[in-house]
Amino acid sequence: MANTNITNPLVPPQHSGKAIDANAFALLGTEKTAAVFFDLVKNRMQHVNSWAVIAGKLSAEFQLVNKEGVEIFRKAQEGDFLRIDIMGPSGLSGKGFDWVKIEDMREDADTYGFRVRPASQPATHRSAPDHFYNDESTSTFLVVRNGARVIVSISDRNINPNNVAGNVVDKVRNQMVAWAARTRFSQIQWQALADGLVSR
Repeated sequence: MANTNITNPLVPPQHSGKAIDANAFALLGTEKTAAVFFDLVKNRMQHVNSWAVIAGKLSAEFQLVNKEGVEIFRKAQEGDFLRIDIMGPSGLSGKGFDWVKIEDMREDADTYGFRVRPASQPATHRSAPDHFYNDESTSTFLVVRNGARVIVSISDRNINPNNVAGNVVDKVRNQMVAWAARTRFSQIQWQALADGLVSR
């Protein structure tokens, strides 16, 4: 099987906690058809609100939100937030959701990607993230065309539970959900999304 690992400056070095990687690829007949398919996969990745459909029935629900906390229906942009509704117990501080912010986005002719980091709910300006992971954790979403091959890579780095939640209920919940995500859920979620993004 071909190597589908992607090295990219959007993916931070791993220094603590756990790392999780999910990769998938499609091999096209020619570089020209691969370039067209790359644009299709990039478009799928940019439309975050469709990720649950792309990933399938076991997926969390994703909604793009602007800095004022208003739902938006367009391609993702740097500075946007993702509101995540996972299966299982909900947090109190994030109004029942987990939140991440798109902190960096990069693109060239054959590469597109962005990195998210746990954040507080938009417009609340809390220092602690409303997420089961702490704010050293990141997830990076990349699509790359390499010749006739289109590769999707999703990389979690430095993932650790959020132990600074504002209430005891959220602290316990974050420990439980982070443990489940680190041991199994994140790998299943991201692999399903990676597979769906390159499906034909």
